[in-house]
Parts: sequence; structure tokens; C-alpha cells
Amino acid sequence: MPRLPGHSWVVTLMPFLEEDNVLRRWDYFVEWSSDDNVDIGQTDVALLTCPSKSEYTQGDLNYVINAGNGSVALIDEYDGADMSGKFPTEVQMHSHNMIPIDWDENGQVWDKVDGSTTRDTGVSWVHLGSKNFSFRIDRIRDGCSHTLLFGENYRTGWGETRAIVRHNWSNPSVLTCAFVYPVNTDDTKASNFSDPPRPNGISGLPNDDESLSVAPFLSSQHPSLVNVVMVDGSIRTIADDMDRVVYKAWMTPNGAGGRIVGIQSESAVSHQLD
Repeated sequence: MPRLPGHSWVVTLMPFLEEDNVLRRWDYFVEWSSDDNVDIGQTDVALLTCPSKSEYTQGDLNYVINAGNGSVALIDEYDGADMSGKFPTEVQMHSHNMIPIDWDENGQVWDKVDGSTTRDTGVSWVHLGSKNFSFRIDRIRDGCSHTLLFGENYRTGWGETRAIVRHNWSNPSVLTCAFVYPVNTDDTKASNFSDPPRPNGISGLPNDDESLSVAPFLSSQHPSLVNVVMVDGSIRTIADDMDRVVYKAWMTPNGAGGRIVGIQSESAVSHQLD
């Protein structure tokens, strides 16, 4: 299957950031990593960087979007590819139906139930071609004021530790533009959908030292807190020692992750994949 042109959520939001001049130059018919699009992605946009960030790099992005559960094994794979300067694959763009979690315990991963259930763990998923699997506001059943949309991450972009020109706000890799809740896929079963066990050596909680070696987690340079934006547009600060289950509930569009109805999650019943 040929790869389709993809890009991060930032490209879609450019008109709302008063950056129409940047968007008009974007070529939707080629990859974000093409020479022309990379040049556009290097454009400095002040709104995309934290005012208190000490180092500022070209085309940087300090705000990331909620992309739900992420496989620890895949995060390691993303990080390895990223450090070697490889372009992200479609899996590395964090497609919900390509994360190997066997929620229904039927011995198969990536089936429709697994994909739908994984999609329920976050609000934004990769947009390829004409299909956008991100959540609409009317699918946020737990309330838009209780669901995370964006948060801070001061380690994205292409800083001095990863001086690769492709690291800019147009890169759709989960490492570059998103944050996730990490899970060991072998330990995650339907019975603990609302509270998957914490992986060894990594928590994914905001500002957690164990998680700072890889990118897709909330982080800030503000002591003990991180600024976040909820789906309703409200801005809040959350403590980095907040309860892990509460944090997981805030990440999902259905509170504690959706009640399991039989095998499937509550909202998975209502939006089976095509």
C-alpha cells in the first residue's frame, strides 16, 4: 500500500493562527518531508513556542496534542528511527488501528474492536488522505471541560540534541507533535481498559524524570506543573504529581476510559471502523 501524504495537526490549524500565508504555500499532494514542505515547516511561528522556553530553534513546537494510549515498544521504535534520522512510517504517525493491543483477547490485534477501543483512549489520531479518525466534539461524552486536548512539551522540535531539519511543526510523528499514555501491550487487557498497568521504568506522567528520555509526554520548565488546554478551550495548570488514574481519565474522551460493555468499550459500540 503506497504511503499517502500526511502532516501534523499544526498544518490544519494554520488559518486559525493567522498564518494563511504559510498555509497557501503548503503542497498537500506530496509528503510533509518533501523539500518544499520542509522549508515551510521551518518557518518560525511564535505562537507555537512557550514564551519561557530558554532555547528557541527553527520551526520549533512546544505544544502537543492528546493521542491516547501508545505502545512502549512502538515508542522505543519511534525513538530509534528518530535518532537515526529516518522519516516516520504510517505506524510511527500513531494510527489507532496499528497499535498492537488485543483488547478483546481474541488472539488477534489490529482488528476492528481493538482499533475502535484504542481510538477511545485519545482525541487526535493520524489524518491520512480523506479519512480523519480524530474525535469530533459531539463524541466527547465525558464533557469537553474534563478532556485534555493540548499540553506543553519543551523537548519537541529539532533542538541541539536532535539537529535534524525534519524536526519541525509539520512532522506528524507522535514524537514530534503529540503526547500519549504509555502501555505495555502484553499487559493491557479489556478488564483494565480504564487503568492499564504502569510500564516498568516509564510513567508518562507530566515532568516525570523517568519519561524525559523520550518525547511523547507532557513536560514544562515550570516547577511542579504543566499548562494544558481542554477540549472546551479552557486553559488549566495540572500538578505533575496528580493521581495517575485521574490523569488517564482526563486523557480519554469518556472519563475513565469508557465502560466495558461485553468486550467493547462503551463508545466503541457507536463508531465501528469502516
